[in-house]
Amino acid sequence: MTWTFDPLQSRNAHFNFSKLGVVSDTYKVDFYGPETSSMLHRNGTDRLWVRWILNSRRVRDRLTGKSTNARVETLDAMKLLAPLVRFDPSGRPGRADLAESLGRQRVSIEIPGDILHVERTDMGLAREWRDATRWAFREALKAGFVVAEFCRSIRGQQGPGAYLLQRGTVSELIPET
Repeated sequence: MTWTFDPLQSRNAHFNFSKLGVVSDTYKVDFYGPETSSMLHRNGTDRLWVRWILNSRRVRDRLTGKSTNARVETLDAMKLLAPLVRFDPSGRPGRADLAESLGRQRVSIEIPGDILHVERTDMGLAREWRDATRWAFREALKAGFVVAEFCRSIRGQQGPGAYLLQRGTVSELIPET
């Protein structure tokens, strides 16, 4: 099963990756066009195209709650990574050196906890986040990475989050059973 969602929406990212166990190797720029009349799409309509591999152990484990250690493993992995996009001290998106980052097996992309709040308070900053994450996802996926996980930094709340991407293919990451 496949669908799309806005990769800057941390609640959706958490639900899709952490709870359902989706993965993605496709990023769509302005999926619904560059401009829409919807208030929800004032900052572009970029989308991650996710795959929910229903007959995989990963999905079964997520749906039955057997993957309780996945969050801990993801947080541990995040500590060791230099993000392609990270929060700089002012709350703006900072970009890493692309060649250095893409030479690794895993990379991460940080996003704000509530992009709608950012859009309401500072549309320019929201656009900076869209541009930076668009760059990061496109470059990483083009270089052979798969979006494998999403983790919020504050458990049980909508704190800032980060995607974990790893080198490989979807079928290598999630073998079907």
